[in-house]
Parts: sequence; structure tokens; C-alpha cells
Amino acid sequence: MTNEFLFIATMLFGLLAVPFAAFMGKHWLQGYVVMITLLLGITDAKVVMVWGLPITLGTALYSTIFLATDVLNENFGKKSAYETVRVSVFAAILFQVFLQAIRIAEPAADMQALSDAMDTVFTTSFRIVFAGLFVYFLSQSLDVWLYDHIRTWTNEKHMWLRNNGSTIISQFFDTFAFAFLAFYGMFEGWLALAAVAYGVKIFVAACDTPFAYLSRHIVRIAAKE
Repeated sequence: MTNEFLFIATMLFGLLAVPFAAFMGKHWLQGYVVMITLLLGITDAKVVMVWGLPITLGTALYSTIFLATDVLNENFGKKSAYETVRVSVFAAILFQVFLQAIRIAEPAADMQALSDAMDTVFTTSFRIVFAGLFVYFLSQSLDVWLYDHIRTWTNEKHMWLRNNGSTIISQFFDTFAFAFLAFYGMFEGWLALAAVAYGVKIFVAACDTPFAYLSRHIVRIAAKE
């Protein structure tokens, strides 16, 4: 099973999860965003080669968060989208606090090996964690704001435009701001890494438009039942 297959499968499964959650209701969508946010907090350290490029599978899943907040904005209002951003940041902060408290606790003598393994996986630079949460909050808030303003500007027409326009702009800020805050002065290739990640995110954004329309259609069907 190649990394390329895993990347495409992960991306499609994440995109499909959004209309399914939309059919189940607003809180399911919010739960999806929170889940992906927490998942990325413990998996983004695993970089793999996909089509010769160093990326994480989490990059595909992270991009689906922007689809989810766009779907929330479109079908449940921008207030719900903003609320989801705040809740996911709150959950991520608590997750890191509790995770680090558990990690530094003194293990039982016969559990030292497992504790050392957890330290290896979950010891994360404070700078990277702070940069990730700070930029995530700003970029998601920007995405919600742009989506709502483009919808108003187009008189609620051309959903593809607000879906792609808000994501492309906010993902640009998200990717390059995070790379700068997290890696500038530590890793010389931070700009190239950001460029690759942004290219991947644009690819996922181009793929998510049909799922945005599907989600809106599903929500309208569910509302009639």
C-alpha cells in the first residue's frame, strides 16, 4: 500500500465525512472539526514522501476542516462557524495541557519503556504548539469572515467562489504564517516546506467543492424530513 494511495484515500474519506456529518446536524460537524484538530496535534510529526514530496497525511485532513467550517457557515450561519473555531481551539489547549501533565508523571517501574515511548511521540516544542494554535485560530476566523463577505458580495450566488476563494486566501496565511512562526531561525528549508504544504492544500481545496454542494443539498433534504 503506497503513501500516494493512503493520501488520496485519507483525503476522500475526510471529504466524505463532512456531508455525512452535515446530514446528522450541526453538532456532528463541530465534533468532526474538534476531532481532526486533536488528531493533528499528535500525528503531524510523521512526515512521509508522497509523489516525491515531504508532507504529512494530516495535511489532507487539515484541509477538510476548512470545508467543514464553510459548510457550517453556508448552512447554519457564520455564528456556528465561529463557535466551532473557538471550541476546537479550547479543546486543543486542554488536550495539550492534560497530555503534558500525564506525560511528565513518574511511571511505575515496569512501565518505564512505555513512558519513554510516549515522551518520544508527545514531546513537542512549545513554539510549534503555540504557533499552530495561534495561526489556526486566526486563519479559521479569516476563512469564516471571507466566506460570509463573498456570499454577501455575490448575493448568495456562486458557492464555488466563496468556498474556494475563502479557503485559498486563508490557507495561504495559515501555511506560511505557521511555517515562519514555528521554524524560522531553526530550519532553513521552512519556506520550501510551506510552499509544498500550500500546494497540497490547494489541491485538496480544488477537490472539496463538489462535497460543499453535496453537503448543502443533504442539509436541505434533512430539513424537509
